[in-house]
Amino acid sequence: MVMVRLPTPESSTSGSCSEWELALHAFFDEELDAADSFKCEQHLEQCEGCSVEVKNLKSMRRRIARSAMSWRAPLALRNRIG
Repeated sequence: MVMVRLPTPESSTSGSCSEWELALHAFFDEELDAADSFKCEQHLEQCEGCSVEVKNLKSMRRRIARSAMSWRAPLALRNRIG
């Protein structure tokens, strides 16, 4: 787990979402504990801007995964593993 200081409850629904940026990245990377993940989920339900940012992160992850280069293991290694 990562130590991330979540914004105070007062900033959950108001103020700048820049306070949530680090927390949302940790949430997206599944680095938060259950309680902090729940707080992020609550914020995402209330904040369209942060919700769009998480959707963009998901889209970027999919694009990177699809475009990732891969190499086939040499036959000798595949035979040894198999």
